[in-house]
Amino acid sequence: MQIIGNPNVNNTCNVQSPVSFNGYLGNEYVRAYGRHINLRHETAFFREADTLEYIKDYLIRTFPNIAVKNILIGACSTGEDGLSMKMIMNKVPSRIVAFDLGKVAIKRAKAGYYSISRPIDKTGEEYISNWGLSAYDDRFLAFDSSKKLTKKEVQYRKAFNKIFKEVKTDKSRKGILNRIKLFLNSFTEFHFIETDSKFFKLKGLRKLNYEYLQGDIRDLDKITNGEKFLAFTFRNAFYHLITTNDDFRMQLSEKQTREILKRILPQINKALEMKGLFAIGKNENEQVCDMILLTKMLKEYGFKESVFDSNQPYCHIWKKVREC
Repeated sequence: MQIIGNPNVNNTCNVQSPVSFNGYLGNEYVRAYGRHINLRHETAFFREADTLEYIKDYLIRTFPNIAVKNILIGACSTGEDGLSMKMIMNKVPSRIVAFDLGKVAIKRAKAGYYSISRPIDKTGEEYISNWGLSAYDDRFLAFDSSKKLTKKEVQYRKAFNKIFKEVKTDKSRKGILNRIKLFLNSFTEFHFIETDSKFFKLKGLRKLNYEYLQGDIRDLDKITNGEKFLAFTFRNAFYHLITTNDDFRMQLSEKQTREILKRILPQINKALEMKGLFAIGKNENEQVCDMILLTKMLKEYGFKESVFDSNQPYCHIWKKVREC
């Protein structure tokens, strides 16, 4: 059982994203883009699952003659996004290549140890709050509750149990407790909840036709090495590229942002087959990008809007319609 804090409490560290240790390594600092970046590997299984479901259905419909569907997962963190895509593809043959800028994140992803957590109250009952702790959204994979599982949740749970086995040793959190203590000590005000966790080991990547790479999206050509993909996801991660300081997320100027996009968008276009999909995620706050500029430049570099979410003012799934 771990103690974590209320992620919505304002504090002197200016932490703006949810705090979770479900797929969360603590802060991994890397040197990239001419600065030190604080990578926050905060994620969960089946995050924005409807996007992944759309990709699956689209690939089956659009590329019926391509037997194995090649999918590229960028900003994969500790692997939850790519593994979720693989589980959703299920019996549809697919090959997943997942990459992240963080060396520590990729090392943990390759190790294949994960924890599934749920918040609980003092009596040990599941704690339901209004905090919107999205990293707990995958708790249905390991815990039963009074809430009846949806049809999709039942399906995802079966897929999860097919490729994971439960283990008693918490290898996924090796070395993390000191990080938690340091993190808590950095706050002037904090409220606490408890979490109940179960731990799982991936049965094997090789059988899944799945590969992890450490890489930089600015050098996507090196990652793909000439290989073409039917879909590429880089979800809610543009802040890595276009902010001056990741802790405070001060956005670069329009000119600077444009120069960065001019470098990466042609490589994304090149990596995709014609009619291939590029998914950027639904969380506008996490993007911290000028979405009007991004939308304009995606069109300039051969993409067309494919899917809008009713809660967002921008398109979060794009289709390649021409070479650039």
